[in-house]
Amino acid sequence: MPTLEGWQQLAEFRESVVLNLRKENIGLQEDIRKMRAEAMVLGENIVSNSHVYQALRTSASQLELINRELREKIQQGQKREADLLQNRSQWEEEVTANLERTKEDLRNMLVRRDIENARLREQRDQAAADVHERKQKEHFRRQALQECEALAQSRSERLAVLQSEVSRLKALIAARAGDADLADFLSQEKGEDITYVDDLKKRLEESKIRAMALEESLSRCQGENIEVAQHIRREAETREQLAATKKLLQQYQSIYGESSSLPPEITHLSEQLRIKEEEVTRLRLQETQRAQAEAPLYAELDKLSAAWEQLDRQVKSKVFDLTAAEDRMEKVTLEKAKSENKFYAAMREKDALVAESKNMARVIEKQSKLVEKLTNSEKELNKEIIHLLQEQATRKLTLETWQVTFQENERMIQLWHARAEEKHLLVSQINKVSKTREERYELTREELRTANERLLKAELALASSKAKPLTVSQKEAALTKEVENCMKILKCSICHSHMRDTVITKCMHSFCKSCVDDRISTRQRKCPACNLQFAQSEVQPLYFQ
Repeated sequence: MPTLEGWQQLAEFRESVVLNLRKENIGLQEDIRKMRAEAMVLGENIVSNSHVYQALRTSASQLELINRELREKIQQGQKREADLLQNRSQWEEEVTANLERTKEDLRNMLVRRDIENARLREQRDQAAADVHERKQKEHFRRQALQECEALAQSRSERLAVLQSEVSRLKALIAARAGDADLADFLSQEKGEDITYVDDLKKRLEESKIRAMALEESLSRCQGENIEVAQHIRREAETREQLAATKKLLQQYQSIYGESSSLPPEITHLSEQLRIKEEEVTRLRLQETQRAQAEAPLYAELDKLSAAWEQLDRQVKSKVFDLTAAEDRMEKVTLEKAKSENKFYAAMREKDALVAESKNMARVIEKQSKLVEKLTNSEKELNKEIIHLLQEQATRKLTLETWQVTFQENERMIQLWHARAEEKHLLVSQINKVSKTREERYELTREELRTANERLLKAELALASSKAKPLTVSQKEAALTKEVENCMKILKCSICHSHMRDTVITKCMHSFCKSCVDDRISTRQRKCPACNLQFAQSEVQPLYFQ
């Protein structure tokens, strides 16, 4: 163990060393102040000949050219803007005029459409009323037609009954006249248009045709054989006379009997008998006519019964029609009252619409006046906008001039900053030189101090070597471990081979330059320690002082 005297000597030695170092430090600080003062006051030649000044001058000339071009472009743009504003105002006026015309046309079109709709509604109502009236007339016409058909049918049945009665009366007249041939003709069913005279003419015509045919055949036979023809003609005449004789004989026999020679009383009785016979014949004909007329009478009775029933139905239908007509009259009266109510309601609605149209006209007039006011205000606002735009353009020009001045000032500031940075670089270089000198001085001083301390410790150790020997191997192992820890801290954490000489200012993690350059070249610009993205400008060198 060192003694008290040894410690006092060591303290005195250290105090002397500290005093010497303070004196040297004061001298070095004076040198640094002088060098800093010299660095702060640089000459114009040094500044003008520096690379930073030359680069700034070149960029300033380029920026001035760009500024002139931009001013010319701004003037052209302002002229173009003024032209566009003028064209816009003209276009807005044209568009406003076109819109007003279109609005007026649409308003007129709406008025015409309303008038046309009213006309079409009126025509539709008239057409509907006309159709309804025509339907009613058609219904009445059909009813009248049905009634006429029923009346015609009843009249035709009546005519048939009258025709049957006429034929029956004719047969009665023929029977009363005693004409059996006429009675037979009337009893036969023949056409209504064929009369007895026509029938006689027809039979006479047939007889003439037959006689002509016989005469023609007879003339042919006469041409071939005259005797045969004469014989046939005589035979025909004989037969004709025989038929007339037979007819006359039948009449005589019916009256006088078979004897032809009678006394006068019998002749008188025969005459009375003939008269009675004629009356009996007439009565028989009347009986035959009555028997024949019974069936038509029954048929006429049936027809009359049917006609009576039909007439009864017609009377009932007329009664029902009268009731229906009364109902229709009531309905018509109600409809008339309803139509009158509708008419008065329509008139009231029309009056309301007229009043509403007047109100709408007043509102439209007010709105048109308001539109005119708004149009005038719009024009004034457009003028004010144009004035404001012009003022804005002037303000913009003023602003641009101020911006140009500001940019020039900024360039001057940047220039002075560049000069200051250049001076700071010089100062930093001087500081680095001074720091290196100080470091060397400190290193040598520290080495000297450590050497003196070792010397004193060695002298003291010689005195106390007997008490306890030192373990040099343990001290060397501790120093080696401490050195390894320091080297581990100073080396890059990625490659573990190079020293840390580059720092990322965004997260303040340090690595070697090669590892950071590899990251930048492969575009993996993320911090390996915290995985935070960084830019190339955020990579700075790291100095250990």
